This record gives sequence, structure tokens and C-alpha cells, in this order.
Amino acid sequence: MDWRKNTLLAAVSLAAFLLVAPQFALATGPFVSTMVDLEDLLLRIGTVLGALMIAVEAVAWIAAQNPQERENAKRGVVYIIVGLILLKSAHNLVNFLLVTI
Repeated sequence: MDWRKNTLLAAVSLAAFLLVAPQFALATGPFVSTMVDLEDLLLRIGTVLGALMIAVEAVAWIAAQNPQERENAKRGVVYIIVGLILLKSAHNLVNFLLVTI
């Protein structure tokens, strides 16, 4: 499996975790704040890794020697952006659920 697809799978898995996390945080007290802190930490880690991966793919896109390499690099950037959008959407949904519950 290509590393770009693995990255997208990891982003989707992280987003799924962020969607499931509020179910464990229905109780009040320190557990809720721990889950919110964990969710924020995972969002920051995912965002930093996504930005670094976009930079790597951008360099690969610029340095590509043939059209197939350029297309692969462009596809990698698109996969990373989709993963970041899913990650941020899951983060927003979790925050919304934590506020309304």
C-alpha cells in the first residue's frame, strides 16, 4: 500500500477516534477535560504532520522528472488535504457535541 494511502487511512482513523471520544466523556469532571486535552493534542499533531507532508509532496512535485511523478505528487497533496479536512471536521463535531451535551 502506498504511503499516501496509509496517511489518509491514519487521518481517517484519527478522525474516527475524535468522533468516538465524546461518548467516553459523557461524565463530568477531570475525565472530560482530559478527553478535550487529548483531542486538541491529536488535532495539533495531525495538523503539523499534514503540513510537513504537504511540504514533502510539494518538493516531490517540483522535482518530478516525468508527468507520472508529478501526477503522483499532486495526488499525494490532495490526499493529505482531504485528511486534514476530515481531521478538522471531526474536531469541530467533537467540540460541538461536548458543548451541547
